[in-house]
Amino acid sequence: MGDSTLFSPRKIARFPKRRLPLMLSPKIYLSKPVTMKGAAAFLPESMCTLAAADRAITIEPADGADHHGYDPELGADQRDYDPELGSSRLTLIENFEEEAKPSISASIQKSLRPTLKRTRYYLRVLTAPFRFILAKFKLVFVIACYSVFGAWLFMTLEIPTDLAAKEDAYHARLIARDVMILNLRAIHQDNREDREERWKDAILTFENDLGLEEPARDTAWTFWMAFLYAGTIYTTIGYGNIACATTAGQVATIFYSMVGIPIMLLILNDLGSFLLIWVTRIACGSSDFFLYIGVRTGFIGLGEDSNQRLRYIFMSRKLAKVGIATAVSDSTIAPSDEDEEDEESLEEPEPDPPVFAALFATIGWILLAAAVFCIWEDWTYFTSIYFFFISSSTIGLGDVTPAHPEYMIATFGVVIVGLSLVSVCIDVVREKLELMYMALLKKVLQDYMEAVKNGDPNAATGMMAGFKGKAKFLLPLISKERGAKVMTRFKEDCTAKGIDPPAVLTHLDPNTGMPAFASANKENFSEYIEQAEERKADEEKKELQRLNQLLEQNMVSFYRPSLFLII
Repeated sequence: MGDSTLFSPRKIARFPKRRLPLMLSPKIYLSKPVTMKGAAAFLPESMCTLAAADRAITIEPADGADHHGYDPELGADQRDYDPELGSSRLTLIENFEEEAKPSISASIQKSLRPTLKRTRYYLRVLTAPFRFILAKFKLVFVIACYSVFGAWLFMTLEIPTDLAAKEDAYHARLIARDVMILNLRAIHQDNREDREERWKDAILTFENDLGLEEPARDTAWTFWMAFLYAGTIYTTIGYGNIACATTAGQVATIFYSMVGIPIMLLILNDLGSFLLIWVTRIACGSSDFFLYIGVRTGFIGLGEDSNQRLRYIFMSRKLAKVGIATAVSDSTIAPSDEDEEDEESLEEPEPDPPVFAALFATIGWILLAAAVFCIWEDWTYFTSIYFFFISSSTIGLGDVTPAHPEYMIATFGVVIVGLSLVSVCIDVVREKLELMYMALLKKVLQDYMEAVKNGDPNAATGMMAGFKGKAKFLLPLISKERGAKVMTRFKEDCTAKGIDPPAVLTHLDPNTGMPAFASANKENFSEYIEQAEERKADEEKKELQRLNQLLEQNMVSFYRPSLFLII
């Protein structure tokens, strides 16, 4: 029994399509599960004996057989054995005993499987347009829902006050009308010579009670007001307190804005880049300085964070240059017996986008500028904050407008700086999203490499599923151009490290700039993997052809001068 092996029929039945071995002295490979009767009919008694126990078959070589498992009496021409391979080439064609009947539930599931498969296919086909629309316009649905929420919010907040104001205005009008009627009746009954003057006074009193003011006879288009109007055009604020009434003025506004808005965007871009550099320097410098102080005083421990270590090292070097502190190295922080790392080859870590610093600078600027408006405008501090925020965000509702436009001109630079800080906040948030996307790609690649190292056959599909789960809410916030830019940096980083990322991860959808499988179902992952591999092979083939053409051209240009010398 030492050379015998037990094979459970249940275990074999799980892999009916594989060629499973029955381990004898020679290996006999069979293409189907073998029952005891089937094996007895297949193997002669002179070769082996069979025994059944606990739903398993024991196959032992016969007493007269050699260790290769065949009978010498059969002759060389009747043996089906290959000495070099050490195995038999016999194949079982049929199963001689009927297999156990499946259960009722298994039969029902098997019969319904084609129907369910067709149903899922038809559902995918029918819902494909809706899924496409949802994938392409999901942000439109988000903003639509946000608009509905905004409508409910402002209605809830403003309706009571608006109704109360209208009710007061209605009663005030009724009172003013009744007062005027009484005055007119009294004037009519009083037979005096100044009756007309008293009628005029009664009418003027009625107008004053209604809040009607006498129209101004001077033009509103003073130089400072026109200057303010021009500024609200190219800054796209548009308060609406003054506007052109003539067709010529409206046409001039269109062409004036077509020239002024691009110029203003360039100014805001340059000023925003300048402010972003200084906000980043101040924020990162302050953070590194506090890190240095914290490490020196013992309040902060470096631990194993390599980025934090590098920041501490470079901050100490900067302070050492100005004579404030002594420079430290990585070996000074964590001495070891291994070869010390070359300190000159260390690269200063890139600073993180200062999101909170940019928000703090913008809010601080709004609070400071609001105090300036309180100086010459009859506003409360909250009204000034509200006005400056509406202006800096280019909303420009026009419900609050400056009464002294000549003073507003002096602070127009303050508003432009506020607009630039708003653009800085937007750029910083975009950069932070790009870094989050880059970190996600690196994390997914690292998990994929570990899975491949551990021999996981589903490493690629696992990587794709993990990417979809983690990037569900991140990808809609990244534009097509920035997504492609991040992927280019990711591939360059992999090339510098000698890593070949999977083709399915780096293949981008030209419509979204994201990995093509990001909008696919898990059932279609295998197709995307095959398509990406084929596309990568085609690209490598084209690149090889291009290199061969360049090599041939260089060879031709190299031999051409020699030919002239021979001639």
